[in-house]
Amino acid sequence: MRIIDLDEVHNLIPVEGLNYLVGAAFAGATASADWYLGIYAGNYTPTSDVSASNVATLASEFTGYSAATRVHWTPGAVAAGLADNSAAKASFTFTAASTLYGAFLVSAAAKGATTGRLGSIARFTTPKQPAIGDVLTVVAGIAITSD
Repeated sequence: MRIIDLDEVHNLIPVEGLNYLVGAAFAGATASADWYLGIYAGNYTPTSDVSASNVATLASEFTGYSAATRVHWTPGAVAAGLADNSAAKASFTFTAASTLYGAFLVSAAAKGATTGRLGSIARFTTPKQPAIGDVLTVVAGIAITSD
């Protein structure tokens, strides 16, 4: 395997994600047990009002990869306010070529779903142009800081 691009971007936790975090941590709301990564092909810049109900449409979710559903996000232990999937990276093997602009973290597994909660969304620094058979490996994390 050869790395052809490496990108580190900061995510946006939209209002829906912030409400979920506060609700699950402090107000007794039900926590989502599973989270999934999706990728998008629209030239979309995330805003705080994007949600699970409209991210697939607004960002033009890309579904041309081999997994039957969005790729499961498996975080490791929480440490220093951070949880990420660096020990279990998410991989997308492409069955169609495209130009990709970003990725998102959502609690619904089905590609194109309009249910669940949108926890995070990030736009890549530069668009990615995978070909059929290429693999995109994603490490995604959530860090909460006090500053």
